[in-house]
Amino acid sequence: MNWGYIPDGDDLFRSTIHPLAFKSRNRFIHERVFHLQFRDGSLIGSVAWERYVPSTRHVHDFGCRLAFGQNQKYRDEGNEKYRRIYCGSYALSAEKIRMLPNTEYLDEVTAADVVHHVEAGEIAHADLKISVKASHYDDEGTKTAILDRLWQSCRGPIPHKCNCDQNIDSHPSLNLESPPQGAYIDKRSRLTRSWQIVRFVITNWCWHTVLKHFMEKR
Repeated sequence: MNWGYIPDGDDLFRSTIHPLAFKSRNRFIHERVFHLQFRDGSLIGSVAWERYVPSTRHVHDFGCRLAFGQNQKYRDEGNEKYRRIYCGSYALSAEKIRMLPNTEYLDEVTAADVVHHVEAGEIAHADLKISVKASHYDDEGTKTAILDRLWQSCRGPIPHKCNCDQNIDSHPSLNLESPPQGAYIDKRSRLTRSWQIVRFVITNWCWHTVLKHFMEKR
């Protein structure tokens, strides 16, 4: 479900999950922050839209739910050794994503966009969609170059420990690195933030009320 166009000035947040963005000994690998999959002629990734994660608390709640859901899936499959740990998030603007086709030395990219797409009950979820030339489809070199350019556009990190991970010694969030754009700074006014939080609370309540009603009708 798409509930609206994402303005260029809005931030998107990418959750960082251990061990997906790390190598052995908890070594952070920035090329693994974004996970892109080739599908239908495009590279597809996932981010959270600022409109529906209007504060860092909401950003981290989203990331903790993401890791919890992945862990629940593994528990259901009897593979609890594959524990996922949410470590924090990185931010980048929708404008930076849409500028990818104009990036020097990235001629393979023909279009880039971020599209609101409610998924698994998460109204903040959005799809990162990057189209590439047919001659470079499924080209790992092109994919690596795009991942690096996305990292170059990030701000952060915004580290975090979920409540269920507080007892972990040497939490991997300690190893997150600062991207080239520097620290994440929320430049919204206090009034704007307050309004966006109120809007989110109302929208979130409406969404889950409608969803509950729909499920009861089935």
